[in-house]
Amino acid sequence: MITDQHGNHIQNLTSTCLDSLKIDGSGLDKSELRSVWQADTQTICVTGIRFKPGPPGTKELCFAWREFSHFLRLNLIAGPPAKLVLVDWTELENPVSVINGKELQKPLIVQLCDQWNNPSSEPDVKINLLKAGNLKIIPSNQQHKTDENGRANFGVLRIHAPWGEHTLQFKATYNKNTLNCPVIRLNVQPDPERPVHLNVKYDTNATLVAGNTFPDFIISVISEADNIIKNISPGIIYMKMWEGSRTVPQNVTTYVCTKTNDDDSSFFYFRQKMVPEKVGTYSIQFAFAIDKINILNSEQIVFEVEPNEPTQLMPRILPNTPTVSNAQSVGSRTLVKDLTLVIMDEYKNCTGNDLDGKIIAKIRSSTDKVKDIPLFQGKTDTVEFPFHRGIVEIEDLVLAENSPGRDSTEYILVFEPDIPILNRRLEPYCLPFMFYDGYKKQQQMATLSKERDELSKSITAYRDTFDTTNQLLTEMKRQVQEAETREAQLKDKLKRLRIDIPQTNVVRFLSHLSWLQQKLSKRRYLWNLYFSSHQGKKPHPFKFIILFCQISHLAQIEDNEAAKVISWHLASDMDCVVTLTTAAARRIFDETKGQQQVLPLDSIYRRSLPDWNRPLPHLQNGRNTFKAIGNPVFARNLLTFPEHTENCQTVFGMLLGDAILIDNLDAANHYRKELVKNTHCPALLTRDGERIRSNGKFGGLQNKAPPMDKLRGMVFGAPLPQRCKILSEQIDLLQQYQKAVAWLTNKKADLDFHEQSYNSPEMNKKKKELADQEKRLKAIEQELGMLLTHSLLHDGPPLSLWGCPLSPPTSPGGEAYVWLYVHRMHV
Repeated sequence: MITDQHGNHIQNLTSTCLDSLKIDGSGLDKSELRSVWQADTQTICVTGIRFKPGPPGTKELCFAWREFSHFLRLNLIAGPPAKLVLVDWTELENPVSVINGKELQKPLIVQLCDQWNNPSSEPDVKINLLKAGNLKIIPSNQQHKTDENGRANFGVLRIHAPWGEHTLQFKATYNKNTLNCPVIRLNVQPDPERPVHLNVKYDTNATLVAGNTFPDFIISVISEADNIIKNISPGIIYMKMWEGSRTVPQNVTTYVCTKTNDDDSSFFYFRQKMVPEKVGTYSIQFAFAIDKINILNSEQIVFEVEPNEPTQLMPRILPNTPTVSNAQSVGSRTLVKDLTLVIMDEYKNCTGNDLDGKIIAKIRSSTDKVKDIPLFQGKTDTVEFPFHRGIVEIEDLVLAENSPGRDSTEYILVFEPDIPILNRRLEPYCLPFMFYDGYKKQQQMATLSKERDELSKSITAYRDTFDTTNQLLTEMKRQVQEAETREAQLKDKLKRLRIDIPQTNVVRFLSHLSWLQQKLSKRRYLWNLYFSSHQGKKPHPFKFIILFCQISHLAQIEDNEAAKVISWHLASDMDCVVTLTTAAARRIFDETKGQQQVLPLDSIYRRSLPDWNRPLPHLQNGRNTFKAIGNPVFARNLLTFPEHTENCQTVFGMLLGDAILIDNLDAANHYRKELVKNTHCPALLTRDGERIRSNGKFGGLQNKAPPMDKLRGMVFGAPLPQRCKILSEQIDLLQQYQKAVAWLTNKKADLDFHEQSYNSPEMNKKKKELADQEKRLKAIEQELGMLLTHSLLHDGPPLSLWGCPLSPPTSPGGEAYVWLYVHRMHV
């Protein structure tokens, strides 16, 4: 509407007045601007006013007609939500690398935006996170509402997923319209510090013989990234063994790690472990205690224990003591009705399946004074039986009718093996028997002999139980002693690091060590935060086929100024990826379509590389050719390499050459001026950021290092401070000591429990029963004419394993009866 100076509407205008109307404003989009003359109201209608995309704010429109103008102030706000935008995530065209089980580098914050990317402040809009089922995130909440600023903060997510590429996408619905967000592609990399597998190396071709030792087992802990994890306490790796090949039983035999390799703490050894004495199928499994709850087990090793060398002839089933007479009845004269003898090793395992020969049965007296020796049926003093594949069947071995022999005398039936192919003598099997001259007396003695045999078996069972318990207690005491030794060694190491462990309340002291761990974590966090601009931590997407990663990640420099100038000097090489082979470099080149710099190690000409230990060029024959100022030093000598030192020296020897770092430009010019009088001068770098090229040029922007923040993060990182290393060593030893104390406490508790069980009323009752049975056995043997004392029961002459003396007894009576009793007690 056009008015006069008093605000009166002018009524006599025509449509030609539109020609004088001008509309303008900052950012005004005039493509849709239209002006229409309305004759009935004598006004001008302006439509299609819109502004070019830009941030919301105050806009001014200027309406001019001839020499008159009017300004209209508009408040431009964001339009309705039309899309979702991730805050601070700009480079989404490339996959985001994340280690499995670790957090993303920054939080996921979603902002509502209009179609021109202006933030919209619409609250309470539900935003959903879409992902694949095999991708697990923590926290697991996948839906958030926007706040008063139109933002939804999903926080820093921890990613758990199979290795490879995965996607995350945010979606929302507003006014029945779907709002989309750019897809986040995640390149999930394996965690090089997360143990997933125990690698077990040993001689798989070794034959495991009963009673011998196992081959050495070498254990290493493998991470997700297929590398060996180092610096693991050997106290948390142990070996389990049990009989059978099924699931692990509750009671298994455990063995602690023998030691680690002195040169490399990556491998753990189990040496001189005994093979079980019983033939059969056994299983071995190694375990790594990740923490108090999680245990990483190796694959089970199932093996067969083979019998040892043949040493003796033994019955498959132990027979009772025969009682015979020289009566007419065949039954009264039968020494053996049915007996199976087999070849066994020293641990009572059947062996000798490949042995053939014969068994010679003969009778001898238990003392030299008895001259009347009974004869076998047919009046012979020996009987032979064929022996085939390590087994012989003895049937119907009978004494001759009216056979000679002294009444109420004990004789020995000896089965002597005769095996020609065996180059050593096997211990014979000796079966004692009682000979009586008369049927009635034979029956009485047979009844007593039967009771004696039953008592012997019962006593053997009791003694086996007590022996097993004693062996268990002995083994547990040994484990307690080893645990105490380990605890003392660690305490001594801690003392050398100025950490004193109290004599009492050790467990309580160890439970309050969290402050030290928190202190170390805080120090590392602050250090990494300070150097985040030049210490790359992200895993490289080509991790599986490169040698180390980018060149900027290979080395560390402690001094900040030196790190800045050397990083700038190598600026064009800092993002180059080093590979072992040209083939690997070519793969990266193809995957990145030629956009990634690569350097294969096998293509470096090594003869031209500088000697890493060579002195500075102004030092010749151990003398200064001139007085250098400014503290010159080879730039390469300021680099430290966390690992792969030899290969890193090759790379940086080629890139840096003999470049020298010096304090300032004046010192550098002086050094070059004096050095070129005698020899070539390499490039000189100054700590304040100047450079003199090897041809002498200096000055200009190309020879001046920019500020640290202009290097875009491509700066060599700094090593952790020495204090952090000391704290890390203390923490590691304290953790080892904590586990050693826990192990010692558990072993002491187990020992106390078993000692209490051994002295329990139930066990005391069994001990009393054993004493009563031994007393009864002694009485029976005295009644049988075997005059034994308690001392003779346990302190007889040297015996072979199965009853035959190592040398014939010389004293009358006593020794013969002793080994017969021991034979029945321990077979």
